[in-house]
Amino acid sequence: MNTRSTTHAPANESLTDQATWLIDTVLAFHGQQIYASVEAGIARKKPLFRVVFSAVRVLSRSRLANMAMLLALLLGYRAFRHPDPGCTVFEYGQSHNNIVSFERLNACLPVAARAKVSLNGRAVSFRDRVSAALAVRSVWGVAGVLRRHRHARALPHLQAVISVATLLFYRRHPLPKAMKVLCVASDHAPVCQCLLFIASDTGCKTCYIQHAPVTKYFPPLEYDLSVLHDQASAQAYEGAAQRTGAKVSTQIVFLSPFQDEFEPPHLGEPPYTVGIALSFLPNVPRVTRLVDELVAHPSVQRVVLRKHPRCALDLAHLTRHEIASLQSKDEKADAFFDQVDVVLVPNSGVTIEALHRGRPTFFTPGTDDLPDDYYGFVANGILPEFRAEVLEDRAASLSFFDAEWQIRFGQHDETVYTPLAAGRKAVGEAFIRLL
Repeated sequence: MNTRSTTHAPANESLTDQATWLIDTVLAFHGQQIYASVEAGIARKKPLFRVVFSAVRVLSRSRLANMAMLLALLLGYRAFRHPDPGCTVFEYGQSHNNIVSFERLNACLPVAARAKVSLNGRAVSFRDRVSAALAVRSVWGVAGVLRRHRHARALPHLQAVISVATLLFYRRHPLPKAMKVLCVASDHAPVCQCLLFIASDTGCKTCYIQHAPVTKYFPPLEYDLSVLHDQASAQAYEGAAQRTGAKVSTQIVFLSPFQDEFEPPHLGEPPYTVGIALSFLPNVPRVTRLVDELVAHPSVQRVVLRKHPRCALDLAHLTRHEIASLQSKDEKADAFFDQVDVVLVPNSGVTIEALHRGRPTFFTPGTDDLPDDYYGFVANGILPEFRAEVLEDRAASLSFFDAEWQIRFGQHDETVYTPLAAGRKAVGEAFIRLL
C-alpha cells in the first residue's frame, strides 16, 4: 500500500527518485485488483487495444522498450499543455465532463477572478516535444525505473509510462512561476497526477473539483481546496484516506453538478418509455437480452438507449426491434431524460442525474464490465435492482422511493436540502480565499 502523499512531491530529490515515487502513486490507484476487469473489457471491445496491451506487457520488461514508449509519448501524445500567458490559475482536464466541471466552478467566481483562469491553456510546440525527447540521459534513467517497477497488467503500466513522460516534459519545460493555482477535475488520470505532483513541489496551490461519482478506491484528498458533489463523496474520500493512511482533507466545499433543483421520483400510469443508460464498457450480450425482455413486456411502449460518450462500439443491432431506438450521440443527457419515464442503469454516475431529474431508476446487474454495484448505490439503499414486475403498475415502480429513501439520497444530491445559490456562493468565496 502506498502511504506517501500523492500531491506533495519530494523536494530536492533526483529525477530517478521522483519518477519512482510518481510510479508508485499511479500504480497505487490503477494497479488495484478491482480495476483488472477494465483492461479485459477494453481489450474485448477494442481489437486495437488488445494488440496494444499485449505489446505493452512484453515491452515493459525491457529498459530499451520502455525508453521507446517514453519517446513516442513525448513526441506524439497530445495531452501536454501550458496555461495561457498572464493567467495565474491553470485548469487542466481534457475530457468533456472535466470541462463541464470547470465551467461550473468558474460560474461561481466574480468576473475579475475568471479573467485569471486558463481553461486547458494552449498546446505545446513540437520543438518543445523534441527538446524533451533529446534529454536522452533523463529518458534512459526513468526507463530503468519503469522496468524495475513494471506492473503485470498492461493498462496500469501504460498509465505509469504516461505519468513519467509527463514528468520528463514538464521538468524540461516547467509550468510558469506566475501560476498560483493548479485545478484538476480528475484525481487519477496520469497526467493530472503528475501535474499535481509537480505543482506541490513549486509551492503552487492545488484545487480538485469532482466530475463523477467516487469510491474509497480513489486517491485520497490532498489538495488545498476540494470541491465535491455531495456528502457521500466526502465519506468515500474518508474511506480512501483510511485505506491509504493519508490525512483526511478538511478544506472541502460542496457544489452540485446540477443546474436545477431536485425533483422527487414520479411516474404516470403504464405503458412506459424505458431508457437504458449504457456503460463505457457495456456487456453487449447482457444488454441485448435486457432489450429483448423489455420490448416483449406489455407495459413497455418504447425503449430508448443512450451510449456512454466514450463508447465507440457499433450498437445498431440493439435497435432491431421497431420500438427500440438509440439516442443520437449529439443529443445531451437532458434530452434522454425528457423522453423516458423509467431509467435502467449499469455502474454509472448517470444514476444520480436520473434520480435528480425525478426518474424512477433501477440497477441492472451484469450489463457492464465493472464489478456489480461498484459505486455501492444498491448496498446503500439508493438504487433497487431491476425486476420486470415493477413495470406492471405505478405503485410497484415508486414503492422504493419513499421519504426514507429521500433522506438517503440527500447524501448524494446536495440540492435535496441545500439551494443551488447557497452552494455556489460558498464555492466562490472558498476559491477567492485560495487565490
